Amino acid sequence: MDLFIEYLISRKKTFKDALIIFATIIGVVIIGFGVLLIPLGSFSLLLAVGVGYAGYFIITSRNIEYEYALTNGELDVDKIIAQRKRKRILSIHCKEFEIVAPLHEEKYKREFNNVNITKTIDASSTMQSEHAYFAVFTLNGEKCRLIFEPTQKMLDAFKVFIPRNVFERQNVSE
Repeated sequence: MDLFIEYLISRKKTFKDALIIFATIIGVVIIGFGVLLIPLGSFSLLLAVGVGYAGYFIITSRNIEYEYALTNGELDVDKIIAQRKRKRILSIHCKEFEIVAPLHEEKYKREFNNVNITKTIDASSTMQSEHAYFAVFTLNGEKCRLIFEPTQKMLDAFKVFIPRNVFERQNVSE
């Protein structure tokens, strides 16, 4: 029986995103009016519309989503920008995971902060999310860490392939 689980999560906007959007709006207004004041005839109007479209493109490119697709143990993580561009950022079999654990539980902090980890892939809505997990693995000889927000079905599927390496969040009531 084939296993296929797919999950889409939106990245929350950060202060940096808000700053980029604000600067873009200010820049478009200033450059747009500046271009309209230059006596180039109808070309200045065309140029102003082009500046406006460039601003729209920059602002909407801050809308980022991550798609996790788990197919028979193979995890694919794609980054979707403004619902117009898709980029594969990771494809790995979950048997390669050394550990999958909740990001914000103290007993896994040592594995998360491992000094040998050279690359971090953040594919979560935000690092502060209570549903965030991390996975440590080796890819192309490089120790990597993936921060993501898997569903319970994904965690259960990981347990089929690596039962001793998947740790779930402890219930608060326990």
